[in-house]
Amino acid sequence: MNNLKLYVAGFSLGLLAMTWLTACSPSDGKRKLEWALEQAVSNRAELEQVLAHYEGDSLKYEAACFLIGNMPYHYAAESWFVSPKGYRYRPDLALFVGKEDVERHCDSLMASGYRIECQNLYDIRHIRADYLIRQIDGAFEVWKKPWAKEVSFDDFCRYILPYRSQNEPLVTLADTFRMRYLPLLDSAGVQTTFEACCLINDRLKKEIKYAETGSPLSGSVDDMERARKGACEALCDYTVHVMRALGIPVAVHQTVWTRMARGHVWPAVLSGGCFHDFSPGDQNPEAYPETLYRVAYLKPAKVYRKSYEALPKVVSTGDDSYVTFLKSPLLEDVTSGQKVRTYTLCIPTDDTVGKKKGKLLYLCAFNSLRWTPVAMGYTDGSGKAVFTHVAGRNFFMVAAAEGKDRLRMVAPPVCTYGDGRFKVLSPQFSRPVRHTFMKGKDDEERVLEYWDCEERRFVSLPPDEVTDTTTVYGNVPCDALLFYRLKMPSEHDRVGVIDSAGVYRQSASW
Repeated sequence: MNNLKLYVAGFSLGLLAMTWLTACSPSDGKRKLEWALEQAVSNRAELEQVLAHYEGDSLKYEAACFLIGNMPYHYAAESWFVSPKGYRYRPDLALFVGKEDVERHCDSLMASGYRIECQNLYDIRHIRADYLIRQIDGAFEVWKKPWAKEVSFDDFCRYILPYRSQNEPLVTLADTFRMRYLPLLDSAGVQTTFEACCLINDRLKKEIKYAETGSPLSGSVDDMERARKGACEALCDYTVHVMRALGIPVAVHQTVWTRMARGHVWPAVLSGGCFHDFSPGDQNPEAYPETLYRVAYLKPAKVYRKSYEALPKVVSTGDDSYVTFLKSPLLEDVTSGQKVRTYTLCIPTDDTVGKKKGKLLYLCAFNSLRWTPVAMGYTDGSGKAVFTHVAGRNFFMVAAAEGKDRLRMVAPPVCTYGDGRFKVLSPQFSRPVRHTFMKGKDDEERVLEYWDCEERRFVSLPPDEVTDTTTVYGNVPCDALLFYRLKMPSEHDRVGVIDSAGVYRQSASW
């Protein structure tokens, strides 16, 4: 449930190139295909070979055009260890007992002079004709299955045909998955994609499991096939490939947590004209939404659907150069279509930026010790930042970009109430609050900080009294955003407030 670093960082590495591609790419089908072929450079002949192969089959030709036309936006994020002599190596996770065993092995490699090397391989310049032809032919074969009869050609192209889930290395296991799982679907006589998804996910419950692997390298579907365990991103990618190989249309949904560290990705099956979230190898579509949108520390504030097809991105007054996955043309905000109430936030800014109509702003949550963007919005020209389709009760901060990797906070933090109302958290030292914190079982030293709206940072408060079991603060400013954290900060430390009843409420329980 917590691979935010991987998919945000992975996207950021390719974002500058993709921003240029988005600005230059045409929307017309023929021009889009020709533009994509131009991006292929020396690989153009391979892609033209695919098009020539399907000249006599109009539907497969159109499918090939869809894949190639959108291919410039996709890449494989690969990583490996490199020995002092230059040899590449990836540990086989199936050979290790658990996370700690993998960590010890990787630590020993680094101590021996190995280094980690990363590379993005853009599909448009590396995919070969035979791979793409096998993918297209296989997808069309499973599209004939009874459970896929409800899938239109457009949805087939978007959610069955694509050869990748996210940025995983290219996968060659589709035939293996079909041999393994198609007999199960055929013998059960399933008639809908929903039934097919539930049946396969029930099978996966016995075969794969959630586990942190301990490897610092980016994962792959091949890793999952061998080790049968991984974190949420690995489970999601593996399940997406299994489902699509069987003619079950699935998309990837993702969020940045506002109540925990990092983020989450999960699959959703298309059935009956709408998407149904499910947890790979765990909860089926009828159960998972109740967990995702009802459990207090989950409840995504935003849900985005990742598509193979590049979508037009509407930017109000031009780009501000800030690098964020939110700008990906492959992402669509689908929060309003989930089983959760959404609202519009209109937050006054304390900066002149709010007077400029249509300027990009970012709604940020405190995640992994930093203010992390979870949504993009705009200024309305009257001094307010506007963010649409927001969900849940959360602590937020509004920020403007200062270059490609820096944000400037332009408003005090707020706590939202889940219906569009919010409270500005501006510390009032004229009304100090006395509060006693009980020490935890870990007995680790903690410090209390408050958000200083003028200095735009957390500032420490000295305790009045410290005992074996308590820490007492007599000068806590009223209406302040607080950060009660370990002396050595952990990414799992959360912000909070002291509510009207005098109880300290962290973001997880807000």
